[in-house]
Amino acid sequence: MNKKISYSIGVISGILFIILMVWVKLDYTQIPLSFDGPIQNLAFQLQNSSILTHFFTAYTNLFGDTGGIITAALVALLLFFLLKQKIGGLWFAGLTVLGTGFNTLVKDVIGRSRPDIHRLAAFAHQSGKSFASGHSVFATILFGSLFLIYFTKLKTRSAKLGLAGLVLLLTVLVMFSRVFVGYIIQVILLVDFLKG
Repeated sequence: MNKKISYSIGVISGILFIILMVWVKLDYTQIPLSFDGPIQNLAFQLQNSSILTHFFTAYTNLFGDTGGIITAALVALLLFFLLKQKIGGLWFAGLTVLGTGFNTLVKDVIGRSRPDIHRLAAFAHQSGKSFASGHSVFATILFGSLFLIYFTKLKTRSAKLGLAGLVLLLTVLVMFSRVFVGYIIQVILLVDFLKG
């Protein structure tokens, strides 16, 4: 993938994120987005599965505070030393630091409350704000960086599409894992908001 396409993807993604950020800040810091309910209902139904509970708990922890630091350090070192992707390793490390700092600022500016009911026990006392999810931002940086580094090295169209599909799946699974471990019935919040 050439630099022009990479920069274009970055700029378009940034603009879309800013639009989403403004939209959430203006209208959705206290009430759910229209697609929150169906996704959260699915997550709540799946919480009955101990296999999925263990999987999503472990998976989300890979991208959280301690797990995220370890994952980022290992990936950066792997890219830099073993895979001989020195620029990619440095780029990933820099994006991770900048992205994490920017995400902390966004959370403070947006101020969207974190769900506080129907969380799995291990996640019952997580503090902070919910938008933008630090786990999801880090996953996007991680998988997006790996995609950009290796996309051009693949020779066939099917391999490139396979990589794109895998990156998308792994990122969406992180996003869903956050809903899964911190489920909330948004209808209750909406009713309380409308009453009060």
